[in-house]
Amino acid sequence: MKSEGIYQELWGILTSYNIVRLEMAAMAKEHKVEPLRISFLNALYLIQDEFIWASGRSPGAVPNALKMLRENGKRLILPNKRKRKAYPRAVLKRPAKYPTRTREKKATRS
Repeated sequence: MKSEGIYQELWGILTSYNIVRLEMAAMAKEHKVEPLRISFLNALYLIQDEFIWASGRSPGAVPNALKMLRENGKRLILPNKRKRKAYPRAVLKRPAKYPTRTREKKATRS
């Protein structure tokens, strides 16, 4: 493979990534959530499927398909992130390999 082919592949991947992110931003705006709350992988799969189905449709049907794609974006919304604990994590002591021997205290005479 020549270097031009490698550059072409990289540009294709970067273009695809930006198209997916752009659609995610449009879905987020439509559903009034942050774009980071939409799953990238699921959006990528949904857009891939839509491109496969769009190849067999007439060009006039693409706007309706794009509208349906954005409406289906509601399924991709992730739940809110959990809040962090109010207390810091504690590091537990490492247990001893062998039991330790302790001296018994001598009883004092009364």
